[in-house]
Amino acid sequence: MAGQISNDGEKNALQKVFIDTPTYVMLLAPAAGAFTIDDTTSLATAATYEVASNTGYTRKAISWAAPTVVSGAGTISNSAQVDFGNWLVDQGTNKISQIAIVDAASGTTGKVLAWFVIASGSELQPVTGQPVRIPAAGLTISLD
Repeated sequence: MAGQISNDGEKNALQKVFIDTPTYVMLLAPAAGAFTIDDTTSLATAATYEVASNTGYTRKAISWAAPTVVSGAGTISNSAQVDFGNWLVDQGTNKISQIAIVDAASGTTGKVLAWFVIASGSELQPVTGQPVRIPAAGLTISLD
């Protein structure tokens, strides 16, 4: 017999996975067509496409707003801007096209908890001195 998760269950799951445990934003810049993150991607695999550290990039902690129910789905969004600072060198040819939410501040041990694929044409390709920021409520995760 198959069951369903209630709205309260969805909110509790989001609370446990994303708020009660530190989570971090990871930026990915694979060569065009080389890789698309999905629900089977390990942190070790994702890390091979992570933005190079010589740009000044490091994973950033993310703060989440309390889970709510939106259109019948448990939902959370980042409660504050995620600021990666100004890029130290040009990003180069590989655009930032994907974002992962992970449970490790650095390294390859841990889990990919959620991911986002940036729409074609909206990928990021920062140049030296350009800030990279994700606005508050710019990342939303829903369960239904």
